[in-house]
Amino acid sequence: MSSLEGPALEGTTGVAEGAGARRDPARWLVATRPPFLLAALPPVGIGLMTAGAAARPLGVLLTLLGAILAHAAANVLNDWADARSGTDAANRHRVPPFTGGAGLIQSGRLGEGATLALGLALVALGLVVATVLAMQAGIGLMAVVAAGALLGWGYSAPPLNLVGRGLGEVTVAVCFGGLLPLGVHWAVSGAPAWEPLVAGLPYGLVAAALLYINQFPDRLADARAGKHHWVVRLGTRRARRGYPLLLLAAAAALVIGVTRGAMPPSALLALVGLLPGIPATRRLWRDHRRPARLRPALAMTVALVLAFGALLVVGLAL
Repeated sequence: MSSLEGPALEGTTGVAEGAGARRDPARWLVATRPPFLLAALPPVGIGLMTAGAAARPLGVLLTLLGAILAHAAANVLNDWADARSGTDAANRHRVPPFTGGAGLIQSGRLGEGATLALGLALVALGLVVATVLAMQAGIGLMAVVAAGALLGWGYSAPPLNLVGRGLGEVTVAVCFGGLLPLGVHWAVSGAPAWEPLVAGLPYGLVAAALLYINQFPDRLADARAGKHHWVVRLGTRRARRGYPLLLLAAAAALVIGVTRGAMPPSALLALVGLLPGIPATRRLWRDHRRPARLRPALAMTVALVLAFGALLVVGLAL
């Protein structure tokens, strides 16, 4: 993701925290991008619903905390990696708050070093929570945690830089649709299962669609920084087809899961959450080359992801 319009201020990437910065404690919270942490809640709900009566109360609270810490860490580390790669400083077309990250490094409110330290601290806290859960659910849970940590770091940081290699959507789908629901189910029930993977796949695909459409405004800066995701590789005219395809894939995964008996018929309620994708696709089709005009489509996609996730959890609970 990119950041504030205009080049970064000279020396801000390594600036020491001054008196003004110390009087700005809110920057630490802003760096985690709190509104977008809501996207971590549906995978938790999916894992809890598939675990059913086996869920342990303490495990429920800890998995919720762990999921939020993991997502916050990924957001912060992504901002750090994008600042290091130069995509943030080069971006002139960000559409806040949907694209461009928190922008704290470029505004001078938080240095690169402090951003990295915050990200690593969040990772450490998440690992502490995961260790407590593994003591109850079994050490095998740490394999899921390790995979999530690797993908969270490697999403945009070298040497993996998965998003720059065209693997960003796969990474998001695996984390939000696979590892998180599976990890939550395992943590609260004490055993792994395939049900959270099947139930989580549709949500993982809509989360990938959110990442995908958010790349359109940032494509020029990303290309200059060597961040070759699929919007950069294909160009906006061809790449716009990927957005509705991801939403259709999510719908197909949901319907197949229900028809195969892996989810209750009430889970189909989540299809209602895909409706904002229709006007969002129309907007993307028309304005794929005009970042500023994509704001409504980006907002509709955020609403789509949250609505789809919430309705899926409700459907699994019925």
